[in-house]
Amino acid sequence: MAIRPHYGVYSFTDVTAYITAVSGGTFRLGGDGTSQAEEGITIVYTEETNTQTIGADGSVMNSLHAAMAGTLTTRLLKISPVNYQLAQLYNYQRMSSSTWGNNKILIRDVNRMEDMTCEGCAFSRFPQITYNKVGAVMEWEFHVSVIMPKFTKPSLLYTGAQIPTENIPTINDEY
Repeated sequence: MAIRPHYGVYSFTDVTAYITAVSGGTFRLGGDGTSQAEEGITIVYTEETNTQTIGADGSVMNSLHAAMAGTLTTRLLKISPVNYQLAQLYNYQRMSSSTWGNNKILIRDVNRMEDMTCEGCAFSRFPQITYNKVGAVMEWEFHVSVIMPKFTKPSLLYTGAQIPTENIPTINDEY
């Protein structure tokens, strides 16, 4: 029996990112049309979800960690108008601790129905500024209090019109 390879298409044009500030304003943080750099957007958890402890007799204990914190980095070309919006937001939020660290960021891949919701986002610092021969990339990093991923089961992404319903081989059929 031959194994059929899995294939699919990914495009950054299907990805959108929005930031909602404590002041109530929302604007696009990344995605198609925001002058996003090739390196795109990265989300990283700060610590592992599990610690495994092995006893002297070989028993294994897994300890689930409650923390869901991490960092989110969006990389924009120097020419992106989003840099101005983020700089304004950064300067505004630095004026008071009541406005600091309360941003919410939603990243959505509409083609794969993936959502990454990041709550309690604070600017980690103002990005490095480089003036050189070739325009630089501005990296905006946020410390995130809670990262909540939501992925939809791949089989639910296709409509009946996209999946053939006749002559589909079963596990017992030979190819």
